[in-house]
Parts: sequence; structure tokens; C-alpha cells
Amino acid sequence: MPTKVKLMEVVAVFRDLVKNDTDIETFCQTNFGKSITIFTGLQRQFPSDEDSPFVAFLPDMKSGGCEAESFSWSFSCVIGLLNDNYSDLGNGAIEWEGLYLIDNLSELISESFKNLPSDYNISADIVNFDMIDNDEMYPLATCDLSVAINMQNVLGVENIPLRG
Repeated sequence: MPTKVKLMEVVAVFRDLVKNDTDIETFCQTNFGKSITIFTGLQRQFPSDEDSPFVAFLPDMKSGGCEAESFSWSFSCVIGLLNDNYSDLGNGAIEWEGLYLIDNLSELISESFKNLPSDYNISADIVNFDMIDNDEMYPLATCDLSVAINMQNVLGVENIPLRG
């Protein structure tokens, strides 16, 4: 019997971790003067400039069944921010500050996933970071966090709640 834990329930748990994370709030207020904008899913167009900084939680998949060794859920977080500031490092070397900001913000978001209360029966097992090619979207810096969550399939797994 498959687990009754739905993909959107799992996504909502991790979305709320980001929403309530004080380190993310401090980072965004310090660097952008506003809170992060959080989307669950995206419409046909990318978030607007006014939404920066943002994170969009995009549900991906849920798998598992009676014969599976474990159940898994996955989602992506597309993270974006606007920053067109550069630092001249001398000798022709120039650095785009947006890349450092997106790296720091994605790290904070990834770290927030570790703050799941101990009474949850899931955890973020795999978080992969991928910088999205920004040539066409400059000055929007973007990256993608791919997140995988697993739960061992045990007798009675259909009765294991997400929390408790």
C-alpha cells in the first residue's frame, strides 16, 4: 500500500521552512531591502523584476508502491534575484556581484531545509545546485535547487503521517 503523503504536502513543508527562516529574511532585507517572494508553482511567465529576490517551488514527482524499497518525492526551487553591480578587481578582471548573492541565498535556502522539526518523518536527502545560464536574463541571476526526499517502505507505511 502506498503512503498517503502527497507531493504538495511535502512541498508546502519545505516552502514554509523558507518562509519562516530568519537568516533568509535578514539576508534579503540587508541586500535587497525587502523579504523574499515565495511562489508555489509558476504561471507561464517568469516572475517580474518587482518579485526579486524570489524562490519558486516547482513540484516534480512522487514515486513508490507496494514493492518499492522506499517512497520518494522531488521538487525544484528556482531562485532568482536582480543585481547589476560589478566589482573591478584590476588587470581586466571584473566580477558580477549577483553571482555571489545567488550563491549565498541558495545556500541559506538549502540550509533552511535542515531545520525540519524532529517530529517529521521525512528529510531532504539530496539537494543539488545548478546555476542557470544568465546570458539572456541579465541582470537576473538564477539558480535551481533540485531536492529529493525519501521515506523507507515499511509494513504499515500507508499509516505513517508526514508529521507525528
